[in-house]
Amino acid sequence: MCPTLCLHPARSVLLVLVLVTGSGARGDEGRWVGTWAAAPQLTEPANMPPAPGLGDTTLRQVVHISLGGKRLRCRFSNAHGTKPLPILGASVAPSAGGPNIRPDSARPITFGGRTVATIPEPECLGGRRRPVHWSRRYPLMCRSLTFWLTVAASLSATVVNAQQALNIGDPAPAFSVSDWIKGEKIERFEPGKIYVVDFWATWCVPCRKSLPHLSELAHKYRDRGVRFIGVDAFEHDVSKVKRFVEQMGDRMDFSVALDAVPDESDRNTWAMARNWMFAADEHAIPAAFIIQDGRIAWIGSSYLVDEPLAKITAGTWDLASTAKARLAKMRVMAAREKINALRRSGDYRATLSAIEGMISDDPNFADELGSLKIDCLCQLGRIDEAVELGSRLLEKYNDQPGKLLSIFFRVYDLSLEKAPDPRIAKLALRAARRNNDLTRGKNVDFLDKLAIALYRNGEMAGAVATEQEAIRVLEGKVSEKDRASPGYRKLRQGLESNLELFRKASAAK
Repeated sequence: MCPTLCLHPARSVLLVLVLVTGSGARGDEGRWVGTWAAAPQLTEPANMPPAPGLGDTTLRQVVHISLGGKRLRCRFSNAHGTKPLPILGASVAPSAGGPNIRPDSARPITFGGRTVATIPEPECLGGRRRPVHWSRRYPLMCRSLTFWLTVAASLSATVVNAQQALNIGDPAPAFSVSDWIKGEKIERFEPGKIYVVDFWATWCVPCRKSLPHLSELAHKYRDRGVRFIGVDAFEHDVSKVKRFVEQMGDRMDFSVALDAVPDESDRNTWAMARNWMFAADEHAIPAAFIIQDGRIAWIGSSYLVDEPLAKITAGTWDLASTAKARLAKMRVMAAREKINALRRSGDYRATLSAIEGMISDDPNFADELGSLKIDCLCQLGRIDEAVELGSRLLEKYNDQPGKLLSIFFRVYDLSLEKAPDPRIAKLALRAARRNNDLTRGKNVDFLDKLAIALYRNGEMAGAVATEQEAIRVLEGKVSEKDRASPGYRKLRQGLESNLELFRKASAAK
């Protein structure tokens, strides 16, 4: 069964695939070559599915790779996200057409040997800033792969001020529950004791997957005085909880309580959710709080409890530095949310000011926010500055397909009525050509973007020829069975629409 993918409404995920090519002889690892990528995209109401969006939904990504190899490496990015992004599982398998996979072919993707990971802030895992790569030896005889991810289920809530948010080192809030479903009743946190408070819900697939491991930890640390408490919160139907806990049995062998909810229609009355989760600016479950001596020692995904709990029980946990780091991350998230909100409102002057303020606080964000800054500079008519920044980013990302296209993302948007400045269009064409060269002209999307860049630069004949090549490459990759799929038809229609536009422009020239 394919895991569930539940995405935060303000998050985006970038998936880049690279392969090892070469002889494969012992001691010869060959070299990594990009084979597929997609530019990060802001997840906004305009491009979200109908309600309830992507929550509690199964989603598979079918990618058509341009090269084969002996080993696969994936890179995920949360570049436009506003929260840490827990990845609770990732798998790959050869496609059997559409969303189907070949029987018994699925393989897990591991993160440094683990099946879970968290992109702790909006940045690229596997990049230079955080060199965490994950590789999976996989025979790539096929040209079509299916990926699926499991990330944390998200909860809509207002973001609190980072300075005022409940944080590590603060006294634990009051423990207010309506009923105890299982295990020892715990009414207060005793001095000298350690508690793990886990927030979960029956409808949350990632929560259900995390509970057995928490049960194992509860057994492991029971003799050390650690107590685990599962708080069912955000529940759609409280009547299901008791039966669910009974069915879990020993796989959920710790105390379980229900949040106190006087009014289910008003989230402000959810005692534990309001005083713990929302107060700490946590909006995804499963989430856990570790309490020591009545104070919060750690906050994070329930999948990541192992390391902090081990250090806390061993007496080696650095509470002060952990609290400082979390506060800094919350400030960054708040700044990003402000930038995204300003950009969506069309206030480019204020957006640029917010970007520059964030870069001033942390120069490491200069390149990461470069594409958004270029967009703002162009919108404000400050083209010389945009050209200077764009030229520098072109050199920096010269060997990174996908990233090259994101620098000048506006240029490739044909829905924009106003044509880009010629100097920016020229740089975008350089990026698109280099991007296409890196993938050897085998990526349909990259060919399409190159055709658009040629069109933006007045090279109509080249735009027509390149779009025709994109269609030809697409046809060579799609099976007869897949041609009936809505996804294929939509992609083909989009390419043909662009081709018609380019032909008309060429005829009028």
